This record gives sequence, structure tokens and C-alpha cells, in this order.
Amino acid sequence: MPALTTRYRVFPSKADLAPPSMATLLDHSALTLSATPLSQQDPGDPPHYREFAFLFWNLRGSLSLEGTTADAYYTVPDVGTAALTATAWYVQVGGGGGDGEGVSTVAFSDDADDFLAATPIAAVTPAGAWAGGDATAVSTHDAAVRITARPAIDAREHFEHWLVFGARAASGPDGAALAVPRHGASLAIAAYKTPAPVRLSAGREGELAWILLGGVAVDAGGLVLPVGGGPPRPVGPWGPAVLARLSPAERSVAVGLMVHGLAAALAHEGRRANLQREALHLAGQGLEQLLEAGGKG
Repeated sequence: MPALTTRYRVFPSKADLAPPSMATLLDHSALTLSATPLSQQDPGDPPHYREFAFLFWNLRGSLSLEGTTADAYYTVPDVGTAALTATAWYVQVGGGGGDGEGVSTVAFSDDADDFLAATPIAAVTPAGAWAGGDATAVSTHDAAVRITARPAIDAREHFEHWLVFGARAASGPDGAALAVPRHGASLAIAAYKTPAPVRLSAGREGELAWILLGGVAVDAGGLVLPVGGGPPRPVGPWGPAVLARLSPAERSVAVGLMVHGLAAALAHEGRRANLQREALHLAGQGLEQLLEAGGKG
């Protein structure tokens, strides 16, 4: 049964707003996350309390569940079986994050559950609204702006989406561009995530790739060397011995496709078309026979 850890943290200090809570969930059960406004006694002025507004959830666990959402009430239909960590990020009311005029941007790593030092901005239109370089602030004093997010940070963290808090700011259809009207004020958090590793399908003996030696690439004999280690393997040429191991229907498909490819080299258009048509007819007959045999099996 997956263990759930729920944390409540404050932007931008990253401090814990409340102690983490622990729970044990049923395998593949549904989970509803709920975030409400919170208050905390002001340590510098004990009779008074500081108010905090919810910003977004960051969920970490299985790859199918990880990510950020600005929905205060968020339902996970299937939690799977792995441990989960859900962090509710808050901002102090009156403590920044969209007051005044202009756009404050910050990059956030879903995987690290932390904010990144690098700017998430790749470009701004008009260019004069942004200082460039590592600057994270964009002015809306003179005109509406369009902010384009960096596609990746450190070649590892890849852009996912904007989380926008403020007046009338909205991301465009491509997701990476953020439009803010003139005099608009917003806090824009760019969420980044490390993509899941690509799983490559392996060959019959577990190889991912081979180095071809000799004439293997042109259907002649030679050797193949498995990438990553392993002994070389001889590969025979494509010829009568190979065709002899095929059924009549398989031979029709193989020869038909081979002739069709060879006919493409003919300069005479009429002869080329006639030969390719007959080749496709032969391959088609063989394919129909294979389909009929498969249906009977």
C-alpha cells in the first residue's frame, strides 16, 4: 500500500508552513487533494496572524502521476502502488506574488520540488520590456507583453507549462508563450520536469543495436557486432538459401517487393510501370494467402 506524505511550503522562502502529514493509501485507490487558505501566528507580532493563499500542488511518485496543478481540489483517479509526496505551495497574502505592475517569473522543478535559480525566460516581445540575461522580471508599464519560456534548463529540466497568478495573464495555444496585458500584474511560475528515460526495444538476444560489417547492409554476407559487447555473428547473404526457407506465399511477397524496388531503376516509364504493377500483384496475392492461412489458424 502506497505511503502518502503531504507537505505545506511557502513561496519564496521554501519554509514549511505546517508539519508534514502521513497517510497510508490502498493500492490503486483514488485520492483527492484539498488545499484551503492557511494562517500562522506572526513570530514577530504574536497577537497577529499571517495569512497564506494556495498557489499549486506538486505531486511526485509514479511517472504517470507526477506534475503540478493550480487546482486546489485535485483528484488522482489511481494512485498506483508507489509512495507519493504531495506538496501544497502557498504564498503570503500581501507578501508579493502579483501585486503592483509587471510580471515576476520563476522556474520550478517538479522532480526536485524546488525553485530553480535560472530564469525561465527565453524571449520577450517587445524586447525592451525585459532586461535580458538572467533577469526574471518583465515590465508591463508601456505595452502588453508576450513572454516565451525556455524549452529547457541545464539540458535536463524540460518546460511543461506556466502556472499563472494575477490579472488577465494567459498562456497561448503552444503553452510556452505567456500573454500579459499592459499594466497587468502577475506571478508566473514555469514548471520544468526531467523527461522519463526512453526505453528501446531489444533484439532477440537483448541487443539494442549492431555494427554491420561486410555486405550485410546490401543483402550480402558479413558479420554483425552487438553494441555493448558480445561475440560477432555471421550473417548469410540474401539468396536462394533464404528463399528456400520461405513458404510459397512468403516468397511471393518477398519477390514481389524486391522486383518492385528494382523496377524503379528502369528509365522507360511504361516498362517501369508495367513491371511494378505485376510485382505488386504478385506481392498482393502472397499477402492474401498469408491472411487466409492466419485466419484458418
